Amino acid sequence: MRFIFIIFVGLFVADFRAFSEKKLVKKLTTAELTKIQNTMKKTKHLSVDYIQSFYNPFRKKTRKFSGDAKFSAPNKFLWSRHKPKESIYYDGSELVVYNQAEKVASRFSALGSKAKEISRLTKIVLDPNSFLKAYNVQSALLDKSSKTVSLELQPRQKNDLDHISVMLDLNKKYLRKVSLFYRDGKIMNYQFSNPSLRAIDKKVYNFNRPSGVKLVVFD
Repeated sequence: MRFIFIIFVGLFVADFRAFSEKKLVKKLTTAELTKIQNTMKKTKHLSVDYIQSFYNPFRKKTRKFSGDAKFSAPNKFLWSRHKPKESIYYDGSELVVYNQAEKVASRFSALGSKAKEISRLTKIVLDPNSFLKAYNVQSALLDKSSKTVSLELQPRQKNDLDHISVMLDLNKKYLRKVSLFYRDGKIMNYQFSNPSLRAIDKKVYNFNRPSGVKLVVFD
């Protein structure tokens, strides 16, 4: 009898938790999502800590990195990876990847795929509403407990991305997470924290080559 009672209690608790979770997570209507959009304003400057993971389908491995990043409108950025140390500078005209350990700096054109890919991410980070112009919303869920909105999006025009997932922080008004799912199977995940909206000196985005560092130029 006691055993049956324990099972009954266990099932009751499980059902109650499931019911509570449904209550806390709400599917948003188009009107509700539009209302939330209006509270997410463009950001001129943003500094964050980040955790990045990259899944390579060919090697079937996931690599994980952490660091800090700075962004300034319209498309300037500086990604500083902590280990192994690497910094990616973009001042709006050229992109430089600086590998401190190897003392090598690689410069890329602003028209190249590498610059365009990170610029696309920068635009999403600074203006969370921008992706809604280029993507169709497949689903929108509000988590009342964490005060976040999770969106599943598909590009309106076919490109290298299959779909993206984003999480908006409604309290701090910034993009907390973004996942990029590529058609070739690659997956890029970014998780941001400790946001700051303080103004950033534009000189931060200029790469000044230290003495002894080799510069390699790519078209």
